[in-house]
Amino acid sequence: MLRIYVSVFVFSVIIQSVCSYPTGAPNSACTHVTPEARHYKSTAGNVNPFFLKFSKHYYSHGDKIQVTLSGGQFNGFLIVARKTTDDAKNVGTFTDLPSEAKLTCDPTTGRGVTQTNANPKNSVTVNWVAPTDTTDDIVFKYSVVLDIASNYFANLNSTILRYASPLQGKFYKDSECGRSRGCYSNCLHDICDLETSWQDKGDNIEISLTAVLNNDGYVSLGFSNASLMGPATVYYCTLNNGSVSVIPGLTFGHRHTESNLSTSGISNEVSNYTDGILKCRFTVQKESSDPALFNLTDPWYLNAAKGPIQGDSLRFHGRIDRNVTSYRVNLSDVLTDEYFQPAVTSTAATSQTTSSATRATMTTLTNAATLTDTALTATALTASTKSSVVTPSGADAECGSTKGCFDNCNNGKCDLFVSWISKGEQIEFSLNTTTGHNGDYYLAVGFSETGKMGKASVVACTVNQDSIIDVYVSYNDDAYNNKQMKDLKTAVKLISGSYKDGVLQCTFTRVASIANNSYFFDLNEPWYFITARGPATLGGEIQLHDSKYMSQSQIEFRVARSYSLEVTKYPLIKAHGCLMVIAWMLLASIGLGFARFLKPLWPSSMPCGVKVWFAMHRAFMVLAFLCGCAGFIIIFIQVKEYSTIVGAFYTKAHPILGIITTALLVINPFMSLLRCAPDNPRRPYFNWAHRAAGTISHILATIAITVGLYLPKSQVDNDAGLAIMIVYSAWHLCFFLIMSLLNDLKVNIIKRDTSSKKGNTYSLNHLDQADGAEPGGIKQAPVVPNAGLRQCLMFLHVCVLAALTGALLYYVIQGNV
Repeated sequence: MLRIYVSVFVFSVIIQSVCSYPTGAPNSACTHVTPEARHYKSTAGNVNPFFLKFSKHYYSHGDKIQVTLSGGQFNGFLIVARKTTDDAKNVGTFTDLPSEAKLTCDPTTGRGVTQTNANPKNSVTVNWVAPTDTTDDIVFKYSVVLDIASNYFANLNSTILRYASPLQGKFYKDSECGRSRGCYSNCLHDICDLETSWQDKGDNIEISLTAVLNNDGYVSLGFSNASLMGPATVYYCTLNNGSVSVIPGLTFGHRHTESNLSTSGISNEVSNYTDGILKCRFTVQKESSDPALFNLTDPWYLNAAKGPIQGDSLRFHGRIDRNVTSYRVNLSDVLTDEYFQPAVTSTAATSQTTSSATRATMTTLTNAATLTDTALTATALTASTKSSVVTPSGADAECGSTKGCFDNCNNGKCDLFVSWISKGEQIEFSLNTTTGHNGDYYLAVGFSETGKMGKASVVACTVNQDSIIDVYVSYNDDAYNNKQMKDLKTAVKLISGSYKDGVLQCTFTRVASIANNSYFFDLNEPWYFITARGPATLGGEIQLHDSKYMSQSQIEFRVARSYSLEVTKYPLIKAHGCLMVIAWMLLASIGLGFARFLKPLWPSSMPCGVKVWFAMHRAFMVLAFLCGCAGFIIIFIQVKEYSTIVGAFYTKAHPILGIITTALLVINPFMSLLRCAPDNPRRPYFNWAHRAAGTISHILATIAITVGLYLPKSQVDNDAGLAIMIVYSAWHLCFFLIMSLLNDLKVNIIKRDTSSKKGNTYSLNHLDQADGAEPGGIKQAPVVPNAGLRQCLMFLHVCVLAALTGALLYYVIQGNV
């Protein structure tokens, strides 16, 4: 019998340890929001896939807010709400619970919620009523028990729910946007100046139009075949002398037509004008009986606008109050939550962000609404303004604890800082970089499986010449071509941005994933993280980057860690640049100088049976040939094919210039092997061809090197490199002019001598032998005028070339990193 009792006892202990609390967490677990250690096994250190999603990102006193726990399959949970200033007291009450949830943590007050059974669940949605005695920010703490083995994630934090006081001159976004209603608005942080929404009602569409109006006016939603206002079917919510009504209309050529269309197709109208907010909600037939009105079963571009009314006439809304979607919208799609991207600009005097701007015709136009200081302060949603110096991640206390970060800091100096925070189904990114650029510019983040820019999902933050900030989604294909994906515009949302003192700052959210879209990478999985920055075009199309950085390993964006950025290095490209600089700036320049200006010198010296000038010319040109060919081979090893370069027109010319230059470099020495004898009548043709090939290749090489400095992968300080090339070209030109003048002076002297001394018949042909071999029969060496000066100038030329070549090699090798 004792054995039976022991067996029963052991079995009960095992059952308790396995099943723990199948009907919910006890009150004792509420303090630390952590399951009891004796019943559960912590998964600390693992990636947490679970998150809480709210129906609203702000609360007012007494608001009822839906809270949804999801992220994977789980058996048990515990959720409480607390003020960010008080981690000990639970606030608010949970109500209207589903069957799988019940109250805990003092059930009489409804301060916490937990499961009612241990059945597997994929998500749970509960309702939480906000407290009426606080204006503090609220954070929800939660724990999740995964399975029957009692593995758990404990004491997790949600995104912050902020308090929003009643607004003056603004209204809050419809919480059903993207859930049961499709929306198109200019809402920033869920605070709106104009909002249009719709809901499929079978044979009808329910439309809601809301806008801030201080005087008589209208808010409208139009449906058109193109991203223009006409021709379009338009529904207007009008305010005229205190009367609110809904009327249909047509636009042609950007003008409203007073068409007296029938309103019989409009029903269930509910309209009002309160506290400066005009709102109309009504139902229209998808297929109107009026043939002039478009069929709403088809997808259309949406045009939202507001404007004034004078008398009984609708007046032009103005460009900044007219907004158009960048793609056709199917009104049956309730998941649409497009907004007039609030392009944010920085004001030097106040450093505040605004939402007043216009955007390119091909994208949506921004309305003129500007969030007031009162609204921003009341909602605690003001974007923080940082200093003009990019902050290193080590200076941000949240890096590695609540947010992931990395930067390119070196010895405390930074010009790039990126951070991200996991927020439920979204990831919030904050980008900061110095641009050194007054025109259109971008900073892009890319997600890549291999660490290369090919096959990468990209989000770019851009600033234009008017300091307007915007974000765009794009994709890099295998060939590194960037393709903007306008149909995914709603996948990212600009939160704040500024451009001041050469620093671009941008904060946006990106949905973690989109089902069945292979071009929009799932951030629930790890990826190599790449950042690139460079010039952009109007409309957000990014050009070839100025610089690029990448993570040293794949990054999990659901995990808060600090990473160091590693600049992408290209040793073969640097080797190519160094060899070409040595070949053309130093060796070829010296070799050409000997052949062009020093032939008459050292007439009695015959090293290896040839004249000194020829020996030097041949030696330097052979070295230039070897360096040039090696550099040409190395660059093809790097790129493996003809390099297609995007960017400025002159950078695109670099590959073809390099190929032509190398071709002439190879042809010229073989051409010299075919030269005819000095007294051959065709010899002058050879001389000109040989000299032309050498001179043209030298000029093209100089241009190619200068252009190459502006290729991002060269990683050269553009200003320093260009200055060196300008000095090099100027010196080369001066040297050639001076030596040419001395050459002309030598010719005149010799001509004068030969005309006065008929017996001395040695001529310029003897002085300018192209072959370098000493002709027979000459017993007396001529006296070369200014020989000492020529040698001094040549020595100075070699020194200057060596110094300039060394300086450029320094910048090429070191780069600007």
